[in-house]
Amino acid sequence: MIFLLHSNKTYCGEFKGEVVCMSNEVLNRLSDSWLDLREIVVYGFGKVAQRNIDKLIKDFSVKCIVDNDPRYAAGGEYQGIGIHNLQQASKEIKLYKVIICTSSLAYASIKKDLQSLGLKEYEDYCRLENFMTEWYWKYRGEVVLSDMSSAITSKCTLNCEHCNVFMPYYKEHYETTTNELMRDLKLLFQRVDYLASYFIFGGEPLLNKSLPEMIMNVYNEFHDRIGCIQIITNGTLVPSKKLLDACKKSNTKIRVSDYTKQVPYHQKLAEVKETLEKSGVDWSMGIHDTWRSLVFPAAIKPIAKNPEDARRHMLTCSIGCHIVGDGRLYYCGALLGAARGKLWNFSEGDYIDLSKSEGSLERDKLRIMRYCLGDIDNQYISMCNVCYGLGTDNHYEVVAGVQMKREK
Repeated sequence: MIFLLHSNKTYCGEFKGEVVCMSNEVLNRLSDSWLDLREIVVYGFGKVAQRNIDKLIKDFSVKCIVDNDPRYAAGGEYQGIGIHNLQQASKEIKLYKVIICTSSLAYASIKKDLQSLGLKEYEDYCRLENFMTEWYWKYRGEVVLSDMSSAITSKCTLNCEHCNVFMPYYKEHYETTTNELMRDLKLLFQRVDYLASYFIFGGEPLLNKSLPEMIMNVYNEFHDRIGCIQIITNGTLVPSKKLLDACKKSNTKIRVSDYTKQVPYHQKLAEVKETLEKSGVDWSMGIHDTWRSLVFPAAIKPIAKNPEDARRHMLTCSIGCHIVGDGRLYYCGALLGAARGKLWNFSEGDYIDLSKSEGSLERDKLRIMRYCLGDIDNQYISMCNVCYGLGTDNHYEVVAGVQMKREK
């Protein structure tokens, strides 16, 4: 499927016998030179790249990986592919299309470096999410997303003041059942062909006793359509043997966030680390010193003066992957958090009701893809006007993990 220019705002093409159109703003940014893409360079080898690179390696010849981390100053490799810094990879950078696999904060800096070399955005390089969503749809008729999440409980062992899913502000808690989780994913996969990464978090997901069952159900049903399943935990609870066995069987990775600089659970975290080291499960641990505060809901401070500013703010945000829950698709975890916590009155178009169809599979797929790239009928998610997000325009840096007193 190849789309042709229909007007100054839309591209239209025939897909499985039906004419479908897409906006020119965010869904047709790649130039025609990406059509016969076979060879690429991957820029970045952090978390974003590591959970997506296997999909890229499967579908393209990756000539090299670029990362300026000092660890790779002397070189490195992944599956036989060399890892070099920008200077060492300057030849490959100019010869092949570059897929930048980083957060939006890092992307802004990398973009400047590549522009200084004479490279043009969407002609020579682009960010991973834009590439995956647009390229696979235009040239393979597939909806491929880099990330998707599910939040399975609002209960948490911590009570962080600047929680970016607003758990301390909930009046009523929820806990997702295995049936509810699988319903949401089945609705999603009716429209989505592939997810590079699928995250399960909370609150603290280990508080949901159905987690091992959830993981095995997700793996058994969708393992050929999900690149990697990951659990995000704060390391205050030791994973059970049942959970570890499920993780090994399903190749699920456990990602531990360390907040011991603010919360004194060093002994418990050490026990968690020891358990994971002995388990044979793929796991990692990251230390968090600072966050950017979303400001909302502790204070309502509008960030934009007009719709154009609000839209620009939304598109610069790097709050994380899209999220599915309650039969709906949400643009980000903060949006679902506000919905479940009854903290915001949503406008039409803020989320997608997955139980409703646009009339055909092709149109439903297009709706998912447009939404995930921010091509929204109302221009921006209404809550983005009061949520400061995690983009370059948020300067509210705070200490990570500061605890609030719990209401009795």
